[in-house]
Amino acid sequence: MFINPGCYNGNLALKGAVTFNPGVYFISGTQIKINAQADIFGAGVTFILQNGASISVTGGPTINLSAPLTNSGAAYPGVLFWGSATNGQSHKISGNSDSSFQGVSYFPGDEVEFTGTSGMDTPCMRLMADTISMKGNAGFETNCEAKLGAYAATASGSLVIVN
Repeated sequence: MFINPGCYNGNLALKGAVTFNPGVYFISGTQIKINAQADIFGAGVTFILQNGASISVTGGPTINLSAPLTNSGAAYPGVLFWGSATNGQSHKISGNSDSSFQGVSYFPGDEVEFTGTSGMDTPCMRLMADTISMKGNAGFETNCEAKLGAYAATASGSLVIVN
C-alpha cells in the first residue's frame, strides 16, 4: 500500500507492506499505530503531529523512515517527526521492532518511551522530547553529520537519569 502526503485525522493502523511517498504528513488528533509484522518504508518524509496525535509501535515490525535531505528542496529538511509543543502525548516504541529512523524527532511537549528490545539501529537519529524513557535493551545512535549536513543537531553532552 502506498500513502501520499497530506492531512490525516483518522486512525492510521499500519499492517503489511506500507510505503509513505516523499512529502509532509500532518497527523491531527489520531494515533499512528504500527503493528507486528508490518514493513514500513518512507524516504524524504516529515510527520507533523498535533492536537493529541501519537505514535505506537508494537510487536515486531520493520520500519525504515528517513527525513528529507538538506539539498532536496523539501519544506522541512532533516526533520522526520515534529510534535506540537502543546501536543502532550506519549509515543511508545516497544516489542522487538527493528527500526531505522533517520532525521530529527522533535517532541517538546511529549514523552517518548522505548521498551523491550526495540532497536533504533540507525546512524542518524536526533531525539528531543520533554521526557525520554528507555527500558529493557532499547538503544539508538546519534551521528548525523554525514546525513543532515548543515542541519545536523549536536548533543548537549549531559544526561539526567531518574529512577
